[in-house]
Amino acid sequence: MAQKINPLSFRLGALQLWTDTLQKYGKIFTPYVLINYQKKQINNVFIHYLRSKELILDDTKVIIINHRVTVNIVCLELKKNSLTERKKLILAEELRKILSQWFNSLVFINFYFKKNWLSSAALTSNYIIILIDRKINTFKKTLQDNFRVLKNCVGIKKVVYYRKGVATLILKGVKIYLSGCFDISRTQMSKTIKYNFGLLSLTKVNSYIEYSYKEIFTKYGVCSLRVWFFYEIE
Repeated sequence: MAQKINPLSFRLGALQLWTDTLQKYGKIFTPYVLINYQKKQINNVFIHYLRSKELILDDTKVIIINHRVTVNIVCLELKKNSLTERKKLILAEELRKILSQWFNSLVFINFYFKKNWLSSAALTSNYIIILIDRKINTFKKTLQDNFRVLKNCVGIKKVVYYRKGVATLILKGVKIYLSGCFDISRTQMSKTIKYNFGLLSLTKVNSYIEYSYKEIFTKYGVCSLRVWFFYEIE
């Protein structure tokens, strides 16, 4: 059963935190489904827009309090030190204009930059998708190269904020799963590529897991890319 559900769903509140904070009362805030749909639309816009600026999206956090919308964007520069402070201000202003189409409120945008694509599952999956879109190698070779690098990162530490406060995590295992029609075959059946290494327990509630699910659209069909990072709380 643990293989068929989102590994973060039963950990939210017990160990890991929600990604968004929404505080607004009254009849205006009743359609929660619409808000989640808008959040998904915004994420898709961010991914494609930032990719055109040589940036990889890691995570977004939306905070809505008293008719004020604050969006924290965590991303990575494909070209190191390519964004000056002036370019960051222009980028934030362009994104603010885009977001104003979804929210009838004041919008504030904050950028946070990471140093490498190995620091989270979402960043890793978006980085793999960019390599696949640029057709540098085949699907299998791209996954092999990235997994080889990830194996060497097992044991590294990172600091996160969770339900009990600040904690240090140790990376214990990595899993990459790609399925779908991603090359020419006579049967035109979907294929699966799996790579895993280290401790991969999904049933322990006290384990910290980062999970990312992305869809890749190719001329052969739609492929699903899933990445798991398994951490142990120090």
